[in-house]
Amino acid sequence: MSTNPVSDSPHKAYISKSVFVTATDGKSDLRAKRAELRKKMHLKTTIMTLEDFEKEFFPPSAQFTPSPVDGYRANGHGMTGNRNAAAVPGDQVKNPFKGLDAFTSERDMYKKLTCALNKAGLCPGYTFVSTPTRADPTDESKLEADMGLYPDEAVPVHVDSTRTDDLVQGRMNWSWLEMFIECKMDPTAGDPFDDGKGIGGETDTESRNHVLGQILSYAELVFHRQHRTHQYVVLFLGTFARIVRIDRSGMFATKKFSCAEHGDKLADFFRHYAKGDPRQRGYDDTAVRLKPDSAEAERMRDAVKEVAEADYVGRQFRRTLDERWSWWKLAVPDSDTKKVRYFLVGKPHFRAPGVIGRTTRGYIALAEDDENTTFVYLKDAWRVDSDDIDQEGVTLARLKEHKVAYVPTLICHGDLAGQDTSSTIALWKTCHPGEKDCPLKAHQHYRLVVKEVGKPLDEFTNGAELITAILCAVSAHAQAYARGIIHRDISAGNILLYPKPGKGRGWRGLLNDWELAKNLADRKEKGRQPDRTGTWQFMSVNSLDKPTKVITVPDELESFFHVTVYNAVRLLCHNCPQGEVPQFLHDYFDDFTPHQTKAPTCGSVKRSAMTSRQINIDGYKSDKNYVDVGSNLWFFWSAGNSPDAPVHPLNEVLQTLLSWFGAYYALQGAQAIAVTLPSDSNVSATGGFHPMDALQGDIVLPDEMMALGGETQTEQKAERESREKLKSLAQNLETHHAMIKLLVGALKKKWPEDDRAKLDQIQTGSKRPAKATNDRPSKKSKITQ
Repeated sequence: MSTNPVSDSPHKAYISKSVFVTATDGKSDLRAKRAELRKKMHLKTTIMTLEDFEKEFFPPSAQFTPSPVDGYRANGHGMTGNRNAAAVPGDQVKNPFKGLDAFTSERDMYKKLTCALNKAGLCPGYTFVSTPTRADPTDESKLEADMGLYPDEAVPVHVDSTRTDDLVQGRMNWSWLEMFIECKMDPTAGDPFDDGKGIGGETDTESRNHVLGQILSYAELVFHRQHRTHQYVVLFLGTFARIVRIDRSGMFATKKFSCAEHGDKLADFFRHYAKGDPRQRGYDDTAVRLKPDSAEAERMRDAVKEVAEADYVGRQFRRTLDERWSWWKLAVPDSDTKKVRYFLVGKPHFRAPGVIGRTTRGYIALAEDDENTTFVYLKDAWRVDSDDIDQEGVTLARLKEHKVAYVPTLICHGDLAGQDTSSTIALWKTCHPGEKDCPLKAHQHYRLVVKEVGKPLDEFTNGAELITAILCAVSAHAQAYARGIIHRDISAGNILLYPKPGKGRGWRGLLNDWELAKNLADRKEKGRQPDRTGTWQFMSVNSLDKPTKVITVPDELESFFHVTVYNAVRLLCHNCPQGEVPQFLHDYFDDFTPHQTKAPTCGSVKRSAMTSRQINIDGYKSDKNYVDVGSNLWFFWSAGNSPDAPVHPLNEVLQTLLSWFGAYYALQGAQAIAVTLPSDSNVSATGGFHPMDALQGDIVLPDEMMALGGETQTEQKAERESREKLKSLAQNLETHHAMIKLLVGALKKKWPEDDRAKLDQIQTGSKRPAKATNDRPSKKSKITQ
């Protein structure tokens, strides 16, 4: 479906960095990202003994299992074959760390440990490689792990034949890395866990938290580049070590142990790991890595040998065929036929950030059993495994059964058998006897394939096309709600542009990602779990303030409003200085209010907009380079805002909606504030067009709204309203009808054809330093895992 740079949606644009980025400082982004990864792992770590760890995850096994590269030797692709370590005879495992000279630096650790491990021959078919200084050229983050274990078929180095020791140094390769190893000289300051803090091992020391964030950022890259159910990490902390296992629900780590005294146990872990079944090592056996010369890979190339300029989907698929990335054949169970179908994919079209949670990836795909070159969209996610939430495919099938327009068309879907986190949660409960509430969320690996491959909402041509897409999405939401289904995750990434079917030209909106949708009949008075549901940037003020709040129609309509503002400020012409747009976007969408005794709540700028009924930008104006048309956000007919230009119709749409939301929040206790809404300009619009002229008879609306009569309640006078007046305005949010009428009415007016800004203003200027706090909410990612 989509290609939008947004989190956890099946149909969003591929981006190599996290979503909704409003900062341009790479170091600040990395710090914030690592802080977010740590926060999501809060209370989800368990410390256990080395013996229990190995017994639980790697019981003794005598059978050797080949590495998962299936004999593929990647010569000519930046990698070369390397040595095979000699297998250890019998069951005797010596301590390879005993007698090592003292480490003088981290670099010295890499060298000595790499040599010692390769010399010990613990992992037949694998090689330990030191990679502390050469980043993976295909990874924009430029992060490198200190060391890694690689299959011999894919060691990412050219071995120096003049060397006589076992030191192997090379370039990082996240696509082929079997296990990463991190080294820290200081066994305390470099240790991300604290055994003295109880079974959770969480520390409040800055240096140790930094290391935890570092490890999680590496784990995220492994999950992004490979198809894994879980992964293992080894930490060398001076002369001590830990082993860590990470999956989509949480993390288990061994207690810190001495390599001199118990190095034989660590060696035994490496040996058992190399001999383990691929599934035991964390590989998804429903994903097959394709060889570059395979028939499947050739078919993928042939599909886009000739692509027309107007073939948006074909061009996007061609972009995913990056030869530096692995290509895959993915299995998708068909819940209806009970058969398994296979789809060919290249580089992910979209990757949601994170280590735990749903961590969705989206692919433009070709069906292996389809002789035609028909592109579809495949979503790979670890869905929340809850009796209260249907599989997304079940929801889509129900929507199509009711002929709901502007939603994806299901092809097939299903859970991947044996790939869930139930055993992780069971182990947590065993390790925490007496604890009633488990903080780990249950996740089930799931794949979904749909017909539509859309493009992101932010590729709209002009403001009229943006509002048309929003209208389609609101209509889809209304139709679904009338059939007893509420979406619960309206965001900029969940609304796509999709070509108008049939003859003619133009794009319509498509409301996608129904993964968190809920049947109204199943709703409870409070949320199903103490987590917010949705995407932080676009959630309503009420939802951000009340994590367990049940999502209602006013919350969803407010999210549609925020999506409109987000795209309009980024891509249309307005009076907020261009260099200040990133800061405004951060303050409005990313910011939050920290608290000592509860979770963060809504930020001040979004709250002010909803309660004061105005989006004030005085704090972002400079003494020059902006057009002064007042204190509030104001959109121009075109760049330059000629005094003779008519008023952009988007202004009335936003102002009217703000009057409704302001009244809604005022009735909840906020002080009613008098606001004068500017009226339309007397200047007649010339050179524009009437969007509804082209849309008449083509836009599908809820059955009960086919006749768009009546008026919506608006605010036009600068006076303190009575409670009755507030109720009248707020009633517009009780159903979808008023908002749909407002948007249809707006599209009947004349709109400019060229009001899109020349640049995406999210990429201009620089964001001022963010607040220093460890209580940052989920930024650039969805809240519910």
